[in-house]
Amino acid sequence: MVEQYTTTNHTPDNVVALPTQQFSDEQALAWLRERGRITVPASHLARAWGWPERRTRRKLDSWNRAALIRRKGKLIAVVAMKSDTRVPARRTPNGHAQTQYAAVGCATSDTNVAHQLDTQTFLKRASAKPSPQIAPLKLPADAKPLVPLPPLTVTERLASDLGHHSARIDYVSASGRVLAIGLAVVGLTANATFGASMGNTVWQQTLYALLWVSIDGIALWLPSMAVQLWRSQHRSLSAAAWVICAGAIYASALSANGFLSSTVGSTIAQRQESADHRNRLAKHKKELERDLAAIQLPATIAADAGIATLEAAVKSKAEARERECLRRGPICHQYENEETELRRQLTDTHASRAAHERADKLKAEITADQHTIDASPTITNADPQATSMAAFLQWASFGRLGPSTNAVAASRIGVVVIFLALPGFLLMLCGLRRTA
Repeated sequence: MVEQYTTTNHTPDNVVALPTQQFSDEQALAWLRERGRITVPASHLARAWGWPERRTRRKLDSWNRAALIRRKGKLIAVVAMKSDTRVPARRTPNGHAQTQYAAVGCATSDTNVAHQLDTQTFLKRASAKPSPQIAPLKLPADAKPLVPLPPLTVTERLASDLGHHSARIDYVSASGRVLAIGLAVVGLTANATFGASMGNTVWQQTLYALLWVSIDGIALWLPSMAVQLWRSQHRSLSAAAWVICAGAIYASALSANGFLSSTVGSTIAQRQESADHRNRLAKHKKELERDLAAIQLPATIAADAGIATLEAAVKSKAEARERECLRRGPICHQYENEETELRRQLTDTHASRAAHERADKLKAEITADQHTIDASPTITNADPQATSMAAFLQWASFGRLGPSTNAVAASRIGVVVIFLALPGFLLMLCGLRRTA
């Protein structure tokens, strides 16, 4: 086969030719079989053949089902399969027998010694009589035959299916990565916040925050690295990575537990304080209403002018009594009785005035308490989640389980801590799904 680019046995794996046009199916199959066995991603084959990556993967799967090639995993190992249809043997210039397979469309030697000479012979035969199935391709005069492929970027490694020529998107893996990254961001923020709370100065807060973020980052990265080392046959390094990962996850769980315990505990305490304050206000309001109901208010209340008139009358009657009582007599007794009656009226008037003032004050306090109660949030339980879950567990177990609210709250923190330690494993599972 005459290719549109030139390669040698010493060409690096990351070097392919820039195609001038797309390969046909027969040309791509012949390209693989001429190389015997290669290990290369499907994306590199797509670049070499000028195909979209989706078409490349489908064609490789089709050839694999037809037993024309063999492949496994993300790194495709292609093995040329010989056809059972033989063409009469010919001799190569070095004297070795040469056999041409009809399905391959090219000649190969029975020994590997004369591989280059056999290739030259095949090129001469192809130039003399081109194969009807494979049309010769030519490079432009100004085209470079070999172009080194740049290394894959982080984006291509994480989501190589989102290429320009590919319509195949693994939505499950992509969604898993997004969720894992979101959960990782939450965990990193929580651990950094807890680390900052451990320091007294700004420098100490920064160091603690960076320390816990680094530990959480190690727990996020090591699971995927451990799996990759295991699949690369580095068993001891993979085991060491898992040991370090376990320690990092434990430290990250401690930090997440400290953050949740402090924040959730503070929130529950604030809710409890708000509920207690509301209950105290309601109780005080009831006491004020009871005191108000106990006050006996007169039907009328004298004005300030009426009180002043009574006071003046009492004073005048007292002076008249003093003048007449120099000699005790009936008139003196009359003045005394009148003065006593006026003083009683004045006392009743002052008592009525004080009762009304007391009632007005109680009403003002009741109104203020009601406004405060209306403005405060309605909190009947400081931790309704734990309380309701404890009641549900008791009901579901027919009374056999009676966990306390504190036990349910502790289990809640434990579950959240476990999920905050999962992003690394989620990314690992997404990577395993992609390579499967």
